Amino acid sequence: MRSDDGATLTLHIGIPKTASTWLQDVLFPQLPGIKSIPVPTSRLFDETEDRDADGRLWAGCLRRSAALWPVFGDAVFAEMLGPKEPWLAAPRDVVVSEEGIGRAGSRPEQLAAHLAAVRIHAQTWGFTRLKVICLLRRQDHWLASHYAQMSDRYADPGQAGFEDLVDKVARPDRGRFMLGMMLDYGALLGAVADAVGSPNVLALPYEFLVNDPAAFRQALLEFLRVADTPELQTATAAETRRNARSEAAGLWRLQSAVPRSLPRRVRGRLARSLGLPDPPPEPATIAVTPAITHRLLSTFADANRQADRYTAVRLGPFGYLEAGAILGPARVERAAE
Repeated sequence: MRSDDGATLTLHIGIPKTASTWLQDVLFPQLPGIKSIPVPTSRLFDETEDRDADGRLWAGCLRRSAALWPVFGDAVFAEMLGPKEPWLAAPRDVVVSEEGIGRAGSRPEQLAAHLAAVRIHAQTWGFTRLKVICLLRRQDHWLASHYAQMSDRYADPGQAGFEDLVDKVARPDRGRFMLGMMLDYGALLGAVADAVGSPNVLALPYEFLVNDPAAFRQALLEFLRVADTPELQTATAAETRRNARSEAAGLWRLQSAVPRSLPRRVRGRLARSLGLPDPPPEPATIAVTPAITHRLLSTFADANRQADRYTAVRLGPFGYLEAGAILGPARVERAAE
């Protein structure tokens, strides 16, 4: 499918922990008439950091200067689309999904430079427009989900460790302008809009998907200019059921050092080798307390107000602008969500 004014390249840039896997594996591949490229990988870049990132193509690009696009852009596009001349003979609308691009939002100026260069180079491949889809997640919930996913890498994960991470992200002298920049949605969306133009940006909160999946799907399809289908409706309904499983409010379950999927006897041997009780205990949880929510929302108050100018739905009802307005079902979040 081609738009009336030519083919469109759409980048879904994440950020991580915002249903990216579902979009990549389930929804985008079913979009009628659009070529879906989920998390393209390549051996085009071969430094240690590239190999450590499992060869993610766009992560490799963003790890380098935006000056690569006029010189090396054809090689990058060929990795995704194949040889240039056959593609130019029949270009199609394309969606590339890579949450690692959103992770580069921790340096929004560099991300903007890359997107501006990609927009120009994409024209040489028959794309008359570059669009960007970006999903956000409220900072307190994102940070809890991030900590839970990474918890099996810590020596003694728990509430104290999580609260230290909150302190790190909130403080300018620690991580506010490092990891915290990835949660500065005002800077992120401002940089993206400057690079590709505000009409070419669809920014939605993850909480919108959780609370109104059908409206989320419609907003996405209108932006991509494709019709709804029964298959897309079924895929969204399945994600709705997955999100609806709940146990308690504000808790995130940490990763266990001993996977619960292993047989009990194997878990016991592995637990003893790690110096853990036999059988290993249930994974602990961390809590997003009102104090944590207040601190993070205060830290990012200006950023969230700026982001609210760019999002397709207002952020206030989802608690981004004030801690009292929090929608959504109570649930224990799992690290591997």
